[in-house]
Amino acid sequence: MPDFKAALAGAQKLLGKDAKVKLLVILGLLGMGLILLSQLLGGQPATGPPVDSPGSPALFTSEEYVARTEERLRGLIIRIEGVGSAEVMVTLANSGELVYAKEEKRSLDKSGDGENITSRENVQTSFILVDAGMGSRQPLVRTQLEPKIQGVVIVCEGADDLRVRQSLINVVTTTLGISSAKVCVEKIAA
Repeated sequence: MPDFKAALAGAQKLLGKDAKVKLLVILGLLGMGLILLSQLLGGQPATGPPVDSPGSPALFTSEEYVARTEERLRGLIIRIEGVGSAEVMVTLANSGELVYAKEEKRSLDKSGDGENITSRENVQTSFILVDAGMGSRQPLVRTQLEPKIQGVVIVCEGADDLRVRQSLINVVTTTLGISSAKVCVEKIAA
């Protein structure tokens, strides 16, 4: 391994009087060149935030939401005493909603003579657009509202026990914030 002090001394002799300053300038230029090279060779474009940036919400499909909700409910339900094996089905009333970031510009127009003054407020709303790649732009998603749950069906071994049935209904209604009329509990066929 070469000696660092010897290499530095060699560089100072080569560069002359202001060797330290020249060396720093050369290293700075080299660093900027590497940054430019990484941009040219397929790095992240600097023209806008990526669609999946840390500040943007993680988007999901209604199928992913249903699968995740069913799995989490099933995980809770099978832990209830007396339930046994269980299957869960969740149905949706809608597929959720994307809320886009907007920008509002307001202006106030006043007109009239000395006695009668009228004012009118103008509001102009526009979506904030981000680079989506390939020269296209898309609205920035601020948040995604979860789909509305239409109903839940639970089929389990312990459904014939009224205490188990009521526990299941309580768990589902509390977890999902839906009424008990939207929960159906049935016994698994033998």
